[in-house]
Amino acid sequence: MKNIGKQMAEKALLKGAKWAGKKILILLAPYIPIIAIVLVILVLVTTLIASMFGSMPSEQSLTGVELSEQDEEILVEYEDLCDQYNVDDTWLVSGESSPDNPHYPGTGQRNFNSMRDRYNNDYKLRLQWPVLHSVLLHWAMIQNEYDIDNSTREEFARELHPYYYYKKSEVIRTTTDDEGDTHTTRTTVYLLVEAYTISGHYQYHYEWETERYDNTTKRYEQLKDTKQILPDRWQRLKTYIKDKYDLKDTDDMELNRMSIIEAANGFKEEQQWMDWLLQNEPVSDFATTSMIPPDLFFLFKDAEDEYDLPWWFLAAIAFNESGFNATKENIGENRYGLFQMKVTGWEQYATLLDFDITKDKDNPRAQIMSTAYMLANSGLSSIDWEDEERWQEDTLPALAELGGYNELEECRDVYAESIWQYAERFSGTNANWPVPGHTEISSPYGYRTIFGIEGEFHSGIDIPAPSNAQVISVSGGKVISVGYDSRSGKYVVIRDAVNQYSYCHLNRQLVRSGDTVQPGEIVGLVGSTGRSSGPHLHLTVKQNGETIDPLLILDS
Repeated sequence: MKNIGKQMAEKALLKGAKWAGKKILILLAPYIPIIAIVLVILVLVTTLIASMFGSMPSEQSLTGVELSEQDEEILVEYEDLCDQYNVDDTWLVSGESSPDNPHYPGTGQRNFNSMRDRYNNDYKLRLQWPVLHSVLLHWAMIQNEYDIDNSTREEFARELHPYYYYKKSEVIRTTTDDEGDTHTTRTTVYLLVEAYTISGHYQYHYEWETERYDNTTKRYEQLKDTKQILPDRWQRLKTYIKDKYDLKDTDDMELNRMSIIEAANGFKEEQQWMDWLLQNEPVSDFATTSMIPPDLFFLFKDAEDEYDLPWWFLAAIAFNESGFNATKENIGENRYGLFQMKVTGWEQYATLLDFDITKDKDNPRAQIMSTAYMLANSGLSSIDWEDEERWQEDTLPALAELGGYNELEECRDVYAESIWQYAERFSGTNANWPVPGHTEISSPYGYRTIFGIEGEFHSGIDIPAPSNAQVISVSGGKVISVGYDSRSGKYVVIRDAVNQYSYCHLNRQLVRSGDTVQPGEIVGLVGSTGRSSGPHLHLTVKQNGETIDPLLILDS
């Protein structure tokens, strides 16, 4: 494990250096005469050393690639600072905003001091410690300030923190029982309408949707559009480092920004996937629709209706390319977004569909529709998707074009095969209701309101059912914990490639830690263990360590 950690850290530290060096070569090469080659090499080497030093820990930062006790203390402080300032400005406002009338820099009716977005978009845009650390270290390099003390870290965290604005909404769920009686629950939720962050100034727009399935009708506001309203989404960060680093107007702000973000991302990406690599379990073995973010799921369905391409095929490409990250950036290959489309391709197809190539660059709807349009016009619109033996081969040329492969066989082996596997799983494996035959929800997700006063936060949903009713796995995945505590009682925790599911208050657990389960597999029996007033299942779902409303997964 230590060797893996060391390799990860070393890779992360080298990323900023590599990109800085490449950029300088690109900029200088056309103008350097042969007799000055030695000077170019000296400049490059100097830049690499400086950039590496900017990403390397100083004596009072993180002291080495293998975490010492001091490192762990500093890491905890970074995380605490980010946690503190990420919720410093989380305002309730009356409604949505527009580019001409933004909420920032104003305040609102109330500061929640917590992230509240139902779709977790605030959490995706939070200030993270690797970025904070990278900004500080590059500043230390430029300013020759190698003693980074606690007050300096806090100063940077405060100045880089995000601003969030939310509107109040509700989810209205009506269930009809076998006798024809209806039961309606109204759950208060909060929706992010604006976010001003170091990675962009975003505005979010929603539409009311009505869904009907089995004996239930649900009305709620679905995210329909995301707009980044700055001419350059990194404008705030570039302005900040220009002022903080005392850079000149002639300095390359994009080079500095790239160096900072690449150095930070190098570690984050490795950290996110390391656990899965160590498990030696192919993610495609238990991929299900529950892994697809709810706000994206409906956009994939919209693209299916518009371009006659299966939503599960589009979702498979997006998961394979970016893990459903609409802001993933590959600077070296000039690719961006959910599908890692070439920036030139994005500009071409987005323009054809009347999207703004700047303001809609981070808009998932624009990315999905543009890619679907491109694929449909690459011959996929005429494919017989019902022919299981042919559709994979028929999609190969279009996938080669999207992925940038000249040879079809190479594309098949290193790219298309994994997409096909995810597509087959997404198309045939849905999320399961965890207690078959029992759909009543006695306590929904969110803040409980009693007599109009907001009370305790409920981190999941409660589903009442008789003792020993079967509890089945919502998704496929790996059992990461089976145990007992005084609050949750007997519990089982299962993780897939995106979500973590906790099944609590069980009477019996029927799986063991380390087991691999498939969707619908029995994992336990309903009980009333722990802090419980009667037999029921408490289900919690987490994405990236933060709880989300389980109904976002179950209802999709």
